[in-house]
Amino acid sequence: MRTRRLVLLVCAGVAVLAGVLVVGLLPTRVDGGVEHQVRAFVDGLRAAGFTWIDYDSVDFVANVGFFVPIGLIASLLLPWRMSWLAVPIGALLSGAIEFGQYLFLPDRYASPTDVLANTIGTVLGTLVGLALRSIRRRAAWRRSARRSAPR
Repeated sequence: MRTRRLVLLVCAGVAVLAGVLVVGLLPTRVDGGVEHQVRAFVDGLRAAGFTWIDYDSVDFVANVGFFVPIGLIASLLLPWRMSWLAVPIGALLSGAIEFGQYLFLPDRYASPTDVLANTIGTVLGTLVGLALRSIRRRAAWRRSARRSAPR
């Protein structure tokens, strides 16, 4: 991996990790300031016929999306054959955050459902990272095949 790309990925990883830790370990609920607006939005969707959508499903999807960058960046930083380790890394990070909420943050609610959603997000991010790596590898293989082809 080129140095510039590696530096950018490491910087992005540090920023994403810091953001996840800050949001995950805030002493108050993250959605506290916008809960009313989110509930009103969900009520509007339900009134429009999307009766299967509720606040908990929106929260679940948000937790999935929250960890997609963790899986993506971790899978790109790890060596190709070890990219799969991004998934247990994300799951352990999520578990540690939820455990920290349980132990130290009485106004937060630690949830195994959040760990599941975050792990699903990590899996999705890892799959995107693997797809990007595969595309790059295929393109590099084609370039080298063109260069070595007889003229």
